[in-house]
Amino acid sequence: MYSYEERIRAIKFYINCGYNAAYTVRKLGYPDESQIPRWYKEYVNNNDLHKERTKWLKYSDKEKRIAVDYYFAPWGPVHLKHNTVYIPDRPCSSLTYRNNTPETRK
Repeated sequence: MYSYEERIRAIKFYINCGYNAAYTVRKLGYPDESQIPRWYKEYVNNNDLHKERTKWLKYSDKEKRIAVDYYFAPWGPVHLKHNTVYIPDRPCSSLTYRNNTPETRK
């Protein structure tokens, strides 16, 4: 991740070099030339670049809380409450622990 100042410097150099990303990368030492046009596009659209990295969250805090509450609820995850080993890819091969104990195999 490059700092805000480094990205602004790269954009200004990119503009001064006639929008040549390969030349900009060679002169400034960036590893890839594909990011420079993206920064330029953001700079043109917003008249500035983002100052901090925005983190994308897969689940919201509310969704996480619901999942934890469900897990610890008395009815909770059924496949764990009944001592069942469940393989999601093969639902027909789920094994019940109680049926495979030595006492029941006699």
